[in-house]
Amino acid sequence: MKRSLCVGLLLLFAVGSAYGAGRRVLLEGFTNVACPYCPAADLVQETVQLEQGRDVAVQIRYHVWWPGASDPYYLYNPSENAARANLYGVPSIGVPYLKVDGVQTPTPNSYTSVRNSINSRRAIASPCTIRVSASFMPSLPPADTIYVTVEVTADQDMLGAYNRLYVALVHRCHTSGILRWYQFRNMWPNTTGYSFTLNQDSTLVYSVACTTSAGWDLDDMRIIAFVQNSSTKEVMQSGFAEVTTIPLVINEFMAYNVSAVQDPAGDYDDWIEIFNAGDCEVSMLGKALTNQCADPDKWVFPDTILPAGGHLVVWCDNELAEPGLHANFTLTNTADTIAMYDNLASCYLPIDRKIYPAQSQDVSLGRLCDGMPTWVQFTTPTPGTANSGCADSVQALSVLVEGTSLHLFWQPYTWATAYTVYRHDEFPFEPEPGDSIGVTSDTSYVDTDILLTLPGAFYRVTATP
Repeated sequence: MKRSLCVGLLLLFAVGSAYGAGRRVLLEGFTNVACPYCPAADLVQETVQLEQGRDVAVQIRYHVWWPGASDPYYLYNPSENAARANLYGVPSIGVPYLKVDGVQTPTPNSYTSVRNSINSRRAIASPCTIRVSASFMPSLPPADTIYVTVEVTADQDMLGAYNRLYVALVHRCHTSGILRWYQFRNMWPNTTGYSFTLNQDSTLVYSVACTTSAGWDLDDMRIIAFVQNSSTKEVMQSGFAEVTTIPLVINEFMAYNVSAVQDPAGDYDDWIEIFNAGDCEVSMLGKALTNQCADPDKWVFPDTILPAGGHLVVWCDNELAEPGLHANFTLTNTADTIAMYDNLASCYLPIDRKIYPAQSQDVSLGRLCDGMPTWVQFTTPTPGTANSGCADSVQALSVLVEGTSLHLFWQPYTWATAYTVYRHDEFPFEPEPGDSIGVTSDTSYVDTDILLTLPGAFYRVTATP
Protein backbone atom coordinates (compact mmCIF):
# COMPACT_ATOMS: atom_id res chain seq x y z
CA MET A 1 0.00 0.00 0.00
CA LYS A 2 1.37 3.38 -1.00
CA ARG A 3 0.17 6.93 -0.59
CA SER A 4 1.73 9.94 -2.23
CA LEU A 5 2.57 13.49 -1.25
CA CYS A 6 3.40 16.00 -3.98
CA VAL A 7 5.04 19.40 -3.72
CA GLY A 8 6.70 21.90 -6.08
CA LEU A 9 8.90 24.81 -5.10
CA LEU A 10 10.37 28.06 -6.23
CA LEU A 11 13.02 30.06 -4.39
CA LEU A 12 11.90 33.46 -3.12
CA PHE A 13 14.07 36.56 -2.71
CA ALA A 14 13.42 39.86 -0.99
CA VAL A 15 15.39 43.02 -0.31
CA GLY A 16 16.11 43.83 3.30
CA SER A 17 15.76 47.18 4.99
CA ALA A 18 18.36 49.42 6.58
CA TYR A 19 20.52 48.18 9.43
CA GLY A 20 18.60 47.73 12.66
CA ALA A 21 14.87 47.01 12.67
CA GLY A 22 12.13 48.05 15.06
CA ARG A 23 11.50 45.45 17.73
CA ARG A 24 8.25 43.73 18.68
CA VAL A 25 8.77 42.44 22.21
CA LEU A 26 7.75 38.90 23.22
CA LEU A 27 6.28 38.22 26.66
CA GLU A 28 6.37 34.55 27.73
CA GLY A 29 4.27 34.01 30.83
CA PHE A 30 4.03 30.82 32.88
CA THR A 31 0.91 30.01 34.87
CA ASN A 32 -1.35 27.26 36.24
CA VAL A 33 -5.10 27.19 36.79
CA ALA A 34 -4.64 26.07 40.43
CA CYS A 35 -2.10 28.79 41.27
CA PRO A 36 -3.76 31.33 43.62
CA TYR A 37 -1.39 34.13 42.60
CA CYS A 38 -1.46 33.57 38.84
CA PRO A 39 -4.78 35.18 37.78
CA ALA A 40 -3.71 38.59 39.07
CA ALA A 41 -0.32 38.33 37.38
CA ASP A 42 -1.90 37.11 34.15
CA LEU A 43 -4.25 40.11 34.20
CA VAL A 44 -1.40 42.57 34.77
CA GLN A 45 0.61 41.16 31.88
CA GLU A 46 -2.37 41.17 29.55
CA THR A 47 -3.34 44.71 30.57
CA VAL A 48 0.15 46.06 29.84
CA GLN A 49 0.33 44.21 26.53
CA LEU A 50 -3.08 45.42 25.40
CA GLU A 51 -2.27 49.00 26.34
CA GLN A 52 1.02 48.86 24.45
CA GLY A 53 -0.59 47.23 21.41
CA ARG A 54 0.42 44.25 19.30
CA ASP A 55 2.84 46.33 17.23
CA VAL A 56 4.83 46.82 20.43
CA ALA A 57 4.47 43.52 22.29
CA VAL A 58 2.83 40.10 21.97
CA GLN A 59 2.44 37.35 24.52
CA ILE A 60 2.46 33.56 24.80
CA ARG A 61 1.14 32.08 28.04
CA TYR A 62 2.38 28.57 28.86
CA HIS A 63 0.78 26.33 31.49
CA VAL A 64 2.86 24.21 33.88
CA TRP A 65 2.13 21.04 35.84
CA TRP A 66 2.06 22.50 39.35
CA PRO A 67 0.52 23.28 41.77
CA GLY A 68 -2.40 21.62 39.94
CA ALA A 69 -1.37 18.58 37.88
CA SER A 70 -4.72 18.50 36.06
CA ASP A 71 -4.42 21.93 34.38
CA PRO A 72 -6.27 21.25 31.08
CA TYR A 73 -4.15 23.71 29.08
CA TYR A 74 -0.98 21.99 30.23
CA LEU A 75 -2.43 18.55 29.53
CA TYR A 76 -3.40 19.55 25.98
CA ASN A 77 0.31 19.76 25.09
CA PRO A 78 2.44 18.75 28.09
CA SER A 79 5.72 18.16 26.26
CA GLU A 80 5.92 21.57 24.59
CA ASN A 81 4.64 23.49 27.63
CA ALA A 82 7.26 21.71 29.73
CA ALA A 83 10.04 22.33 27.20
CA ARG A 84 9.58 26.10 27.34
CA ALA A 85 9.30 26.06 31.15
CA ASN A 86 12.48 24.01 31.47
CA LEU A 87 14.31 26.32 29.04
CA TYR A 88 14.04 29.13 31.59
CA GLY A 89 14.32 27.00 34.73
CA VAL A 90 10.76 27.75 35.80
CA PRO A 91 10.32 24.47 37.79
CA SER A 92 12.98 25.62 40.27
CA ILE A 93 11.48 29.13 40.55
CA GLY A 94 7.70 28.72 40.57
CA VAL A 95 4.74 30.50 39.04
CA PRO A 96 3.63 33.08 38.17
CA TYR A 97 6.75 33.75 36.11
CA LEU A 98 7.45 36.05 33.17
CA LYS A 99 10.27 36.30 30.64
CA VAL A 100 10.52 39.33 28.36
CA ASP A 101 12.41 38.65 25.12
CA GLY A 102 13.95 35.64 26.86
CA VAL A 103 16.41 37.72 28.86
CA GLN A 104 14.54 39.98 31.30
CA THR A 105 12.54 38.77 34.31
CA PRO A 106 10.25 41.55 35.55
CA THR A 107 8.00 41.09 38.56
CA PRO A 108 5.09 39.26 36.91
CA ASN A 109 2.31 40.95 38.89
CA SER A 110 3.77 44.49 38.77
CA TYR A 111 2.33 46.78 36.11
CA THR A 112 5.29 49.15 36.32
CA SER A 113 7.91 46.39 36.20
CA VAL A 114 6.35 44.71 33.15
CA ARG A 115 5.85 48.00 31.30
CA ASN A 116 9.42 49.17 31.98
CA SER A 117 10.83 45.86 30.80
CA ILE A 118 8.95 46.15 27.49
CA ASN A 119 10.12 49.71 27.00
CA SER A 120 13.76 48.84 27.68
CA ARG A 121 13.67 46.03 25.12
CA ARG A 122 11.93 48.24 22.55
CA ALA A 123 14.89 50.63 22.72
CA ILE A 124 17.22 47.91 21.36
CA ALA A 125 17.24 47.55 17.56
CA SER A 126 16.55 44.08 16.20
CA PRO A 127 18.82 42.39 13.64
CA CYS A 128 15.81 41.31 11.55
CA THR A 129 12.19 41.87 10.64
CA ILE A 130 9.47 39.22 10.70
CA ARG A 131 6.32 39.17 8.58
CA VAL A 132 3.66 36.56 9.27
CA SER A 133 0.54 35.61 7.33
CA ALA A 134 -2.00 32.99 8.37
CA SER A 135 -4.88 31.78 6.21
CA PHE A 136 -7.62 29.23 6.72
CA MET A 137 -8.95 27.51 3.59
CA PRO A 138 -12.29 26.00 4.65
CA SER A 139 -12.87 24.03 1.44
CA LEU A 140 -9.41 22.47 1.20
CA PRO A 141 -8.07 19.39 3.02
CA PRO A 142 -7.02 18.68 5.62
CA ALA A 143 -9.73 20.17 7.80
CA ASP A 144 -8.91 22.50 10.70
CA THR A 145 -5.59 23.59 9.16
CA ILE A 146 -4.08 27.07 9.14
CA TYR A 147 -1.53 27.75 6.41
CA VAL A 148 1.23 29.97 7.80
CA THR A 149 4.05 31.76 6.01
CA VAL A 150 6.84 33.50 7.93
CA GLU A 151 9.39 35.78 6.27
CA VAL A 152 12.53 36.62 8.25
CA THR A 153 14.62 39.36 6.62
CA ALA A 154 18.08 40.07 8.02
CA ASP A 155 19.00 43.72 8.55
CA GLN A 156 22.50 42.57 9.39
CA ASP A 157 24.38 39.27 9.08
CA MET A 158 22.80 36.57 11.22
CA LEU A 159 25.46 33.91 11.13
CA GLY A 160 26.61 31.37 13.71
CA ALA A 161 24.88 28.24 14.95
CA TYR A 162 22.30 29.58 17.38
CA ASN A 163 19.53 31.29 15.38
CA ARG A 164 16.21 29.49 15.82
CA LEU A 165 12.78 30.23 14.31
CA TYR A 166 9.61 29.18 16.16
CA VAL A 167 5.95 29.37 15.11
CA ALA A 168 3.37 29.20 17.91
CA LEU A 169 -0.41 28.91 17.87
CA VAL A 170 -2.12 30.75 20.73
CA HIS A 171 -5.79 30.57 21.67
CA ARG A 172 -8.30 32.69 23.57
CA CYS A 173 -9.98 30.67 26.29
CA HIS A 174 -10.97 30.74 29.97
CA THR A 175 -8.40 30.53 32.75
CA SER A 176 -9.67 30.46 36.34
CA GLY A 177 -13.08 31.56 35.04
CA ILE A 178 -11.62 34.60 33.25
CA LEU A 179 -11.39 34.98 29.47
CA ARG A 180 -7.72 35.22 28.57
CA TRP A 181 -5.80 35.63 25.32
CA TYR A 182 -2.57 33.96 24.23
CA GLN A 183 -2.89 30.50 25.83
CA PHE A 184 -0.24 28.33 24.18
CA ARG A 185 -1.44 25.40 22.08
CA ASN A 186 1.22 24.19 19.61
CA MET A 187 4.66 25.04 18.25
CA TRP A 188 6.26 24.37 14.85
CA PRO A 189 8.51 22.81 13.71
CA ASN A 190 9.04 21.82 17.38
CA THR A 191 10.36 23.31 20.62
CA THR A 192 13.97 23.15 19.43
CA GLY A 193 13.06 25.50 16.58
CA TYR A 194 14.37 25.70 13.04
CA SER A 195 18.08 26.50 12.78
CA PHE A 196 19.12 29.02 10.12
CA THR A 197 21.70 31.57 9.07
CA LEU A 198 21.13 34.66 6.95
CA ASN A 199 23.35 37.22 5.30
CA GLN A 200 22.36 40.87 5.49
CA ASP A 201 19.40 41.74 3.20
CA SER A 202 18.52 38.09 2.58
CA THR A 203 15.20 36.49 3.50
CA LEU A 204 14.20 33.13 4.91
CA VAL A 205 10.71 32.00 3.87
CA TYR A 206 9.20 29.32 6.10
CA SER A 207 5.78 27.80 5.34
CA VAL A 208 3.94 25.34 7.53
CA ALA A 209 0.48 23.80 7.75
CA CYS A 210 -0.66 24.18 11.37
CA THR A 211 -3.29 21.67 12.44
CA THR A 212 -5.80 22.82 15.06
CA SER A 213 -8.42 20.95 17.06
CA ALA A 214 -11.85 20.45 15.54
CA GLY A 215 -14.38 22.88 16.91
CA TRP A 216 -11.96 25.69 17.77
CA ASP A 217 -13.23 29.07 16.64
CA LEU A 218 -10.81 30.66 14.19
CA ASP A 219 -11.66 34.07 15.67
CA ASP A 220 -10.04 32.84 18.90
CA MET A 221 -6.70 31.87 17.33
CA ARG A 222 -3.54 33.83 16.54
CA ILE A 223 -0.10 32.95 15.18
CA ILE A 224 3.09 34.24 16.82
CA ALA A 225 6.51 33.67 15.24
CA PHE A 226 9.78 34.57 16.90
CA VAL A 227 13.53 34.27 16.41
CA GLN A 228 15.59 33.28 19.46
CA ASN A 229 19.26 32.70 20.16
CA SER A 230 19.41 29.17 21.56
CA SER A 231 22.60 29.93 23.49
CA THR A 232 21.79 33.27 25.17
CA LYS A 233 17.99 32.71 25.03
CA GLU A 234 17.54 36.27 23.72
CA VAL A 235 14.48 36.70 21.53
CA MET A 236 15.69 38.92 18.71
CA GLN A 237 12.35 39.59 17.01
CA SER A 238 8.74 38.44 16.97
CA GLY A 239 5.85 38.64 14.55
CA PHE A 240 2.08 38.31 14.83
CA ALA A 241 -0.79 37.39 12.52
CA GLU A 242 -4.53 37.21 12.72
CA VAL A 243 -5.95 34.13 11.05
CA THR A 244 -7.46 35.30 7.78
CA THR A 245 -10.83 33.66 7.29
CA ILE A 246 -11.56 35.37 3.98
CA PRO A 247 -11.08 32.42 1.60
CA LEU A 248 -9.37 34.44 -1.13
CA VAL A 249 -5.85 33.89 -2.44
CA ILE A 250 -3.61 35.22 -5.15
CA ASN A 251 -3.63 31.99 -7.15
CA GLU A 252 -1.59 32.67 -10.28
CA PHE A 253 -0.06 35.63 -12.11
CA MET A 254 2.05 36.52 -15.13
CA ALA A 255 4.45 39.46 -15.00
CA TYR A 256 6.20 38.91 -18.37
CA ASN A 257 3.42 38.32 -20.91
CA VAL A 258 4.86 38.74 -24.41
CA SER A 259 2.78 36.32 -26.48
CA ALA A 260 1.07 33.89 -24.10
CA VAL A 261 -2.35 35.28 -23.04
CA GLN A 262 -4.46 38.03 -24.61
CA ASP A 263 -6.88 40.27 -22.73
CA PRO A 264 -10.38 41.01 -24.15
CA ALA A 265 -8.89 43.83 -26.25
CA GLY A 266 -6.29 41.52 -27.80
CA ASP A 267 -3.34 42.91 -25.83
CA TYR A 268 -0.66 40.77 -24.19
CA ASP A 269 -0.81 42.37 -20.76
CA ASP A 270 0.24 41.11 -17.34
CA TRP A 271 -2.45 39.67 -15.08
CA ILE A 272 -3.29 38.40 -11.60
CA GLU A 273 -5.76 35.59 -10.87
CA ILE A 274 -7.77 35.49 -7.61
CA PHE A 275 -9.27 32.20 -6.38
CA ASN A 276 -12.17 31.79 -3.95
CA ALA A 277 -11.37 28.68 -1.90
CA GLY A 278 -14.53 28.96 0.18
CA ASP A 279 -17.95 27.35 0.04
CA CYS A 280 -19.80 30.64 -0.50
CA GLU A 281 -19.59 33.49 -2.97
CA VAL A 282 -17.56 36.53 -1.91
CA SER A 283 -18.23 40.16 -2.74
CA MET A 284 -15.04 41.77 -4.01
CA LEU A 285 -16.45 45.30 -3.63
CA GLY A 286 -13.90 47.50 -1.87
CA LYS A 287 -11.16 44.88 -1.68
CA ALA A 288 -7.87 45.96 -3.19
CA LEU A 289 -4.81 44.88 -5.15
CA THR A 290 -1.45 46.61 -5.12
CA ASN A 291 2.18 46.23 -6.12
CA GLN A 292 3.22 48.52 -3.25
CA CYS A 293 2.35 47.38 0.28
CA ALA A 294 2.68 50.96 1.52
CA ASP A 295 -0.27 51.79 -0.76
CA PRO A 296 -2.73 48.96 0.02
CA ASP A 297 -5.72 50.47 -1.83
CA LYS A 298 -3.84 51.30 -5.01
CA TRP A 299 -6.57 49.60 -7.07
CA VAL A 300 -9.96 48.82 -5.57
CA PHE A 301 -12.35 46.21 -6.93
CA PRO A 302 -15.71 47.42 -8.25
CA ASP A 303 -18.97 45.65 -7.37
CA THR A 304 -17.99 42.11 -8.40
CA ILE A 305 -19.06 38.71 -7.09
CA LEU A 306 -16.59 35.83 -7.05
CA PRO A 307 -18.47 32.52 -6.75
CA ALA A 308 -17.35 29.65 -4.52
CA GLY A 309 -14.47 27.82 -6.22
CA GLY A 310 -14.32 30.58 -8.84
CA HIS A 311 -11.40 32.33 -10.51
CA LEU A 312 -11.19 36.05 -11.29
CA VAL A 313 -8.60 37.61 -13.61
CA VAL A 314 -7.44 41.20 -13.22
CA TRP A 315 -5.36 42.66 -16.06
CA CYS A 316 -2.47 44.80 -14.82
CA ASP A 317 -2.09 47.27 -17.68
CA ASN A 318 -3.39 50.66 -16.47
CA GLU A 319 -5.99 50.57 -19.26
CA LEU A 320 -9.08 51.14 -17.15
CA ALA A 321 -11.47 51.85 -20.04
CA GLU A 322 -11.03 48.42 -21.67
CA PRO A 323 -13.58 45.64 -21.02
CA GLY A 324 -12.97 43.40 -18.04
CA LEU A 325 -11.17 44.18 -14.78
CA HIS A 326 -8.08 46.36 -15.33
CA ALA A 327 -5.86 47.60 -12.49
CA ASN A 328 -4.16 50.98 -12.54
CA PHE A 329 -0.68 49.50 -12.26
CA THR A 330 1.57 47.14 -14.18
CA LEU A 331 3.80 44.30 -13.00
CA THR A 332 7.56 44.23 -13.33
CA ASN A 333 9.30 41.11 -14.58
CA THR A 334 12.09 41.65 -12.07
CA ALA A 335 11.71 40.80 -8.37
CA ASP A 336 8.66 42.51 -6.91
CA THR A 337 5.58 42.10 -4.68
CA ILE A 338 1.85 41.82 -5.29
CA ALA A 339 -0.67 41.93 -2.44
CA MET A 340 -4.41 41.76 -1.81
CA TYR A 341 -6.19 43.59 1.02
CA ASP A 342 -9.66 43.63 2.52
CA ASN A 343 -11.83 46.75 2.33
CA LEU A 344 -11.60 50.08 4.12
CA ALA A 345 -13.99 48.94 6.86
CA SER A 346 -11.38 46.36 7.93
CA CYS A 347 -8.59 48.99 7.80
CA TYR A 348 -7.30 47.11 4.76
CA LEU A 349 -6.52 43.90 6.58
CA PRO A 350 -3.96 41.88 4.55
CA ILE A 351 -5.52 38.89 2.78
CA ASP A 352 -2.62 37.54 0.74
CA ARG A 353 0.76 38.61 -0.58
CA LYS A 354 3.32 37.17 -2.96
CA ILE A 355 6.97 38.23 -3.16
CA TYR A 356 8.28 36.95 -6.47
CA PRO A 357 11.71 36.71 -8.13
CA ALA A 358 12.56 37.69 -11.73
CA GLN A 359 10.07 36.12 -14.14
CA SER A 360 10.53 34.16 -17.35
CA GLN A 361 8.90 35.23 -20.60
CA ASP A 362 5.39 33.80 -21.14
CA VAL A 363 5.64 31.66 -17.99
CA SER A 364 3.19 32.18 -15.13
CA LEU A 365 3.81 31.60 -11.45
CA GLY A 366 1.00 29.94 -9.54
CA ARG A 367 -0.03 27.64 -6.78
CA LEU A 368 0.57 23.98 -7.63
CA CYS A 369 -3.08 23.35 -6.80
CA ASP A 370 -5.71 26.05 -6.41
CA GLY A 371 -5.39 27.70 -3.01
CA MET A 372 -2.60 25.44 -1.73
CA PRO A 373 0.67 26.91 -0.35
CA THR A 374 3.19 25.50 -2.86
CA TRP A 375 4.11 27.74 -5.83
CA VAL A 376 5.47 26.54 -9.19
CA GLN A 377 6.03 27.80 -12.72
CA PHE A 378 3.49 27.04 -15.45
CA THR A 379 4.70 27.02 -19.05
CA THR A 380 1.02 26.65 -19.99
CA PRO A 381 -0.72 29.37 -17.97
CA THR A 382 -4.30 28.83 -16.75
CA PRO A 383 -5.88 32.26 -16.13
CA GLY A 384 -9.50 31.91 -15.08
CA THR A 385 -9.37 28.11 -14.67
CA ALA A 386 -7.96 25.54 -12.23
CA ASN A 387 -4.20 25.32 -11.98
CA SER A 388 -2.85 22.31 -13.86
CA GLY A 389 -0.95 20.91 -10.89
CA CYS A 390 -4.12 20.05 -8.95
CA ALA A 391 -4.23 16.37 -8.03
CA ASP A 392 -5.84 14.23 -5.38
CA SER A 393 -2.42 13.24 -4.09
CA VAL A 394 -1.46 16.75 -2.97
CA GLN A 395 -1.49 17.01 0.83
CA ALA A 396 -0.68 19.74 3.32
CA LEU A 397 3.11 19.92 3.58
CA SER A 398 5.63 22.16 5.23
CA VAL A 399 8.03 23.53 2.63
CA LEU A 400 11.14 25.48 3.56
CA VAL A 401 13.56 27.07 1.10
CA GLU A 402 16.80 28.33 2.60
CA GLY A 403 19.74 29.35 0.50
CA THR A 404 20.17 26.73 -2.21
CA SER A 405 18.60 23.79 -0.35
CA LEU A 406 15.08 22.48 -0.07
CA HIS A 407 13.54 21.01 3.08
CA LEU A 408 10.44 18.83 2.75
CA PHE A 409 8.29 17.90 5.76
CA TRP A 410 5.22 15.68 5.74
CA GLN A 411 2.80 14.21 8.23
CA PRO A 412 3.65 10.63 9.28
CA TYR A 413 1.56 7.62 8.40
CA THR A 414 1.33 5.33 11.42
CA TRP A 415 1.61 2.24 9.23
CA ALA A 416 4.65 3.46 7.25
CA THR A 417 8.13 2.04 7.84
CA ALA A 418 9.91 3.95 5.08
CA TYR A 419 9.42 6.88 2.69
CA THR A 420 10.93 7.09 -0.79
CA VAL A 421 11.56 10.56 -2.20
CA TYR A 422 11.41 11.06 -5.98
CA ARG A 423 12.39 14.19 -7.90
CA HIS A 424 11.56 15.25 -11.44
CA ASP A 425 11.80 18.48 -13.44
CA GLU A 426 8.29 18.11 -14.92
CA PHE A 427 4.83 17.68 -13.44
CA PRO A 428 2.86 15.47 -13.32
CA PHE A 429 5.07 12.42 -13.27
CA GLU A 430 4.86 8.80 -12.18
CA PRO A 431 7.74 7.67 -9.99
CA GLU A 432 10.39 5.65 -11.79
CA PRO A 433 13.42 4.00 -10.14
CA GLY A 434 15.68 6.53 -11.82
CA ASP A 435 13.78 9.41 -10.18
CA SER A 436 14.47 8.20 -6.63
CA ILE A 437 16.83 10.44 -4.65
CA GLY A 438 16.56 8.85 -1.23
CA VAL A 439 14.82 6.55 1.23
CA THR A 440 14.23 7.62 4.82
CA SER A 441 12.34 6.52 7.90
CA ASP A 442 11.98 10.17 8.96
CA THR A 443 9.17 12.50 7.93
CA SER A 444 11.48 15.07 6.37
CA TYR A 445 14.09 15.22 3.66
CA VAL A 446 16.78 17.74 2.70
CA ASP A 447 17.67 18.09 -0.97
CA THR A 448 20.98 19.88 -0.51
CA ASP A 449 21.97 22.62 -2.99
CA ILE A 450 19.32 21.53 -5.49
CA LEU A 451 18.65 25.12 -6.52
CA LEU A 452 22.21 25.47 -7.80
CA THR A 453 21.23 23.20 -10.69
CA LEU A 454 17.42 23.46 -10.90
CA PRO A 455 15.33 26.66 -10.55
CA GLY A 456 12.38 24.50 -9.53
CA ALA A 457 11.64 20.84 -8.94
CA PHE A 458 8.74 18.48 -8.32
CA TYR A 459 8.76 15.81 -5.65
CA ARG A 460 6.72 12.76 -4.84
CA VAL A 461 7.02 10.90 -1.56
CA THR A 462 5.68 7.38 -1.32
CA ALA A 463 5.05 5.64 1.99
CA THR A 464 5.75 1.94 2.33
CA PRO A 465 4.43 -0.27 5.16
